[in-house]
Amino acid sequence: MPPRGGLRSPWGVIVTNHDPARVWFVDKTAALLVRFDEGDPPAVTWYDLMPDLLDSHFIARDPDGKIWLAAMGLNHIGVFNPTTESNTSFDLRSGMHPMGIAISPLGEVWWSEAGSYGTGTGAGRFIPFKDADHDGIDDRIDKSPHRSSKDFFDKQTKTDGTITDRAARA
Repeated sequence: MPPRGGLRSPWGVIVTNHDPARVWFVDKTAALLVRFDEGDPPAVTWYDLMPDLLDSHFIARDPDGKIWLAAMGLNHIGVFNPTTESNTSFDLRSGMHPMGIAISPLGEVWWSEAGSYGTGTGAGRFIPFKDADHDGIDDRIDKSPHRSSKDFFDKQTKTDGTITDRAARA
């Protein structure tokens, strides 16, 4: 069902399929992510971005098919998972006001920062990583990415140990 009052301020757009076309865009004022499927018949699906992704201007798609958003007014970067139809977000430092957003070939999420009143402008980066065995070690450097690395042997001290802090997970 379309939102009450219809679209108000559509912004960024991406195309994720071509036969048939699948087009995504955001409505920054109505806080909606919109998916248009060109099939027969065509279909429109509306996803609510409230409360954490209000004022999202631009979107990008990562290699896993997730949709990333830059919510300017709230200083948030968010991600929408089309498989689960859920979104999450994380806070940036106050006053950064992310606008544009892009995904590098390595899967890094980059955004431009409009800044405000003395906070300056610039760019930010989030580096999501894969962790198949949920041990907090990025699979790209994990010597056993499908076996938890919670136990280890320290060759220098010749002692066994346990990893107690698995670091932040994406």
